[in-house]
Amino acid sequence: MNEDGDRAQLKAKLWVYVETRLQQVLCSEDAKYTPRFINSLLELAYLQLGEMGSDLQAFAEHAGRDVVNESDLMLYLRKQPELQEQVRQSE
Repeated sequence: MNEDGDRAQLKAKLWVYVETRLQQVLCSEDAKYTPRFINSLLELAYLQLGEMGSDLQAFAEHAGRDVVNESDLMLYLRKQPELQEQVRQSE
């Protein structure tokens, strides 16, 4: 598959995830949302994941490694101690 096909497939999977999470979070409330809203959240998440990937790769390269590891993720999450703790607990 080419890069555009990979991107489209990733976005399709992300769409399903975003919509599923919205349903879970808003199930007890009488909130409604449109496909346009889901798409906006999808684009935001996609951009943020791309930025995160670039940052993690830069951290690994700075450390002289070709592969991202847990220390890169911890560095990325350094200003979010709650998330760091969740990552540590999931090990």
